[in-house]
Amino acid sequence: MRPKNSPWKVIINLNSSLETANIDLHSIFCREIGNGSSVSFWSYNWLGNYTLRSLFPRLFSLEAFKECKVSDRCNLLHGPKSRTWNWRRPIRGGLEQSQLLDLLLLLRDVNTNNTPDTWVCNLNTSNSYSVSDLRVKIDNSILEPNGNQTRWNKILPIKINIHSWRLGLDRLPTRCNLDARGIDIHSKRCPVCDEDLESNQHLFVDCFLAASLWRKIAYWWGLDDYPKQLTNQSPLSKNLLLHHIP
Repeated sequence: MRPKNSPWKVIINLNSSLETANIDLHSIFCREIGNGSSVSFWSYNWLGNYTLRSLFPRLFSLEAFKECKVSDRCNLLHGPKSRTWNWRRPIRGGLEQSQLLDLLLLLRDVNTNNTPDTWVCNLNTSNSYSVSDLRVKIDNSILEPNGNQTRWNKILPIKINIHSWRLGLDRLPTRCNLDARGIDIHSKRCPVCDEDLESNQHLFVDCFLAASLWRKIAYWWGLDDYPKQLTNQSPLSKNLLLHHIP
């Protein structure tokens, strides 16, 4: 029997799916250094978007203990902002000395403390994770921008609100939309009147059955006319077609 993936492996694999939406979980969740005892000094990007081993490859090649932690190199026992190194041989001049000076400059404001290392989420100012914050980020990345703000009418059932929202985005499964998505149907013509293609405009306005209903609604509400276009909606058509009652 094939073993199931562990929960952590499933979570890590989510990053490859989210990368298609330009979302990098490694940039959202990061470690906040406390005592530095659980964070890899060289192999984790705890000081920015890159690891120290990629920024300073010559120094990493000289490191005697490549799995060292932040606490091994930035240790409170040796005083504030002290750095403890373990090189295979002494640092030479040239590139090695230059990289060491750059590394010390990068570490100048780093100081460990006695608190444990923690995870922080940068989706909000409180640095705490919430499903809604991540959902908003995902929606903003994958959903098409729409200049019109979605307004929900709490008086109407939720299915009517969703239907109106999909109508405004032209996402209803009309025959024209199904054909545009490669679904094989025998005809794109309106099954009610067979006089035109079944688009949103025809289905909700132009078809003789829809026009008859609109005339009755207009008479019932005491209106002189009813909306004739879905693509260029007046305030009246927004109220009638999309149920966006102010």
